[in-house]
Amino acid sequence: ALIRVEPSVSSLMFGKRHFITEAFRAFRALIWFVSSVGSLMLSETRFPTETFLALRALIRFV
Repeated sequence: ALIRVEPSVSSLMFGKRHFITEAFRAFRALIWFVSSVGSLMLSETRFPTETFLALRALIRFV
């Protein structure tokens, strides 16, 4: 029997969508990690409030 190597269009589209979803999830996890570390640093050393607000605005913009 001959095995078909080329994937069907639907499975290819599903794979691409799945990859995008995973990348988005990883990106969100990274943003959450950065904001968590930022808040931890804020509680450790009293950062200027302006810097923290600028960082938070940047995170919200992204």
